Parts: sequence; C-alpha cells; structure tokens
Amino acid sequence: LKPCWLQPFRPWQFSASGPAASDGSAAAAESLVMGLGPGDTVEVLGLESESGRKLNGQTGIVTRYVAQKGRFEVRFSEDRLVEVKPENLKRVDSCLGDVIPGDTVEVFGLESQQGRELNGQRGTAVKYVEGTSPVRVEVRFEQGPSRNDVRLVNLKPSNLRRVRPQDRESPKAEPVKPPAGFSFHRPQAPERPAAGRSGPSGGPARG
Repeated sequence: LKPCWLQPFRPWQFSASGPAASDGSAAAAESLVMGLGPGDTVEVLGLESESGRKLNGQTGIVTRYVAQKGRFEVRFSEDRLVEVKPENLKRVDSCLGDVIPGDTVEVFGLESQQGRELNGQRGTAVKYVEGTSPVRVEVRFEQGPSRNDVRLVNLKPSNLRRVRPQDRESPKAEPVKPPAGFSFHRPQAPERPAAGRSGPSGGPARG
C-alpha cells in the first residue's frame, strides 16, 4: 500500500481516561499538540551541523516522541533512526500530489546545480522506487524523437507536480493553405459617378 492510503491510529485520542492517564500517554498528547505523531511523514529542515545538513530535505516517518529529550524519533530507513527537534521537522502529505505511474509531471524546487537543469521540464512518472529513503519516483524524460533517447531520473515526490490535461501544451495549428491552382479574387466596389457630371437621380448636377 502507498503511505498516503494509510491513516495513523493514535489510541490516546480515544482513551476514556484522557491523555494524561500515564507518562506515555502524556508524552503522546504533548507530541500531538505539536502537530506531529507516530506515523506522520516529515521533512527535515534547518539543521546547521555538518552531520545535520546531510539530513536537510530528507523525508522520514515519525516513530515516537522522546519526552525526556524533547525530540521526535524519525525513521529514514530500515536501520536508521534519528532523534530530531520539532522545530526542525515539517509535516508533509505522504501523497504529495498523489502522483501515480503514468502521470505527466513537472519538476520544480531542485536546488543543486545538476537539479536546477531539470526544473521546469516535464516527464512521465514510471514507478515508485522501492527501498529508497526518502521515497522517490522514477521519471522518464524524452530527449529526442527516438525511443532510445530517454533519460530516467529518480526524484522526490515533493519536487513533482502533476500536469493537468488542460495545462499541457497543445500542438500549434498549421496555417490554412489554399489548394493548388486556387486564386482568390477580391470583389471590386461599384464605380461612383464623377463629381459634377450628374446628380443622385441621374439629372444635372447642382451648382
């Protein structure tokens, strides 16, 4: 299943004794007040340390709130868990536009030198790449008229926007050409009587 089809279940929201029934539920309630909870998809931002900067822009899944440290534990891969402060996390839609294979997508927001060359380009979403963190979408870019002139790039869904059919560039209309041998004759206007020769009724002109 795609993550966007799953809704996190937080038992403390339905606890009859309320969120302060135990230390665990109190911590869970505190995390909920911050707008985050286990199962949420988050993006890291604003880390300034050398090791932290490598996490900026990556997305992961919140596993729990560590109340003693005031941090969220975030899973970035099967064997990689990192505790991050709430102010360095932004909750994101795990669907991120609900891009599905076959969609026409446009690239935006890439900041690396190589990535900026892709901004504004349109391609076709091929598939979700399994086993990657953050999740990435394989996008096919046509480079030429030949079927072999293609480029496959794995991109984060947050850097892709769906292109609606009405936004796609329509082919330019060719100018209409007349058939061979056709000549166009503009109708000539009737000649007006010369001034001074005759009046409107054909009689002598008035002086």
